[in-house]
Order: sequence, then C-alpha cells, then structure tokens
Amino acid sequence: MIKEFLNKRIAIIGCVQGLGRSIAMGCSSAGAELFLFDVNPEIEGLVAEIQDAGGKARCRVVDVSNLSDSNKLFKNMFRENGLDGLIYTPRSREPKDFMDYKLGNWDTDLNITLKGAFFAAQEAIPYLARNKEQYPFIIYISSILSQFIGPESVGYHVAKAGLDNLTRYLAVRVGHIGIRVNAVQLGWFIKDSDKEFYKEENKVYRDSAEGTNPLKRVGTSEDLLNAILFLGSHKARFITGQIMCIDGGVTILDPGHTFNLLKAQGKI
Repeated sequence: MIKEFLNKRIAIIGCVQGLGRSIAMGCSSAGAELFLFDVNPEIEGLVAEIQDAGGKARCRVVDVSNLSDSNKLFKNMFRENGLDGLIYTPRSREPKDFMDYKLGNWDTDLNITLKGAFFAAQEAIPYLARNKEQYPFIIYISSILSQFIGPESVGYHVAKAGLDNLTRYLAVRVGHIGIRVNAVQLGWFIKDSDKEFYKEENKVYRDSAEGTNPLKRVGTSEDLLNAILFLGSHKARFITGQIMCIDGGVTILDPGHTFNLLKAQGKI
C-alpha cells in the first residue's frame, strides 16, 4: 500500500467530529505524524485511537474563533522540525434564517471559517517554508455554497466565498517559498457516522440529495480523503491556487435545479 504522507508532519485543525475526524484517521493511515487541534476536549480520545492503531499523534485544545497575537495556535510546536502540511476544516453552525441572524452570529461564522483559516496559515507558513523540498501545502475545506445559495447561514456562504479567495491570495504570496495552497470545495457530503441518512423514513430526503448531481449519490469521507491525499502529495507539486470541486457534478447543472430541490424539501 502506498503511504502518500509517510513521515510527513501534518497539522489538522478541526478534527474531532464528522469529516475532519475521517481526514485525521486517513492521514494517519497514510503515514503522517499528526498534530491535531480542536475546541472539543474529546480530541484526546482521537489521539489515543490513532496511537492504538500504531500512528503518531499529539494534540492541543484550542478555539480558532478566539485567536489573537497573544493566543497563538501552535505555540512553537514545530520549531525544531518544521511542518509539511496544514489542513483546515472548521465551520460554524449559526442560524440559517437570515431574519434570526444576529451580529454575534456573523462574527462567529467569519471568525471560525475565515479569520481562523488566515491566522492558522500565517502562523504555519514559516514552519512550512523550512521543508520546501517536501512540497509543503495548505489545504482548506470549502463548499459549493461559496458559489451558490443553499440551506446554510448567510455568514457561512460569505465566509466560504472568502475562503476560496484566501486560497488564491495565499498561493500567490507564498509560492516563491515553495508552499502550495489549494482548497477542496465540497458538494453534498455525509459523515461516516450519519446513519440517519440511510434509514427508510429518510428515503425521500435521501433520493432528493442523491438526485442533485449527475452521479446520483452523495459524497463520502473517502472521496474527500482521496482529494486531500492527492493535493498533499508530490504528484500535485505543480498545483497551487486551485479550488478542487468534488460535488458529483452538481455545479455543472443549472443552479436552479439544486435550489428548487432544496426549496421543495423546506431546506431554503
């Protein structure tokens, strides 16, 4: 088995639950030494699970919505050996009805999804630059809702659009020191733990979700992991500033197609 991340030192921010957890487990299986960051103290259990499986991992509990000049993310964790990759996954879950949306919700959406993404990269860049020969990378997890209107909050849409442009901006600014910056733009995905999706009573919802794209299924953690393993590998060493869309083809359809499906379900 090819281990795309063998001996690579990778920081993953947002990894206790959902797709972030699957990313962490997958990167460990690919041979990476992991440095995990999450606001959820259950992150220690994830580290233990990885170590029990023979992987290398350490962690720090941190709130990316509350970073400051005095409250750094990494705290010199990579001073000795540098860093090979940074993967940033956090997203917020603020009210979806824009009429219920408050100033604090706006701050939370942008702080977690966009502000945290920038300052994590800013702090990581000096460490990534030290390992230029390893084709260091930054990968952000974005969404097709950076382009289209869907069932999430207004701040989520705006922050993801900003994240796409942050990807391009950083790619231009740090390319000369060998760092690649890309984003993976997700369509309709489900978590490995989302058993509710497959229950019979959710068949109408499931059929609608799977019907939003030409491949007639939703994305899985394996689909996401495959994209990350490629973008983080030497095979993608000449790829930077790209927004890789993995959505089963939904974005090539008439935008109204997905909008009408979501509206019919009461999701919009």
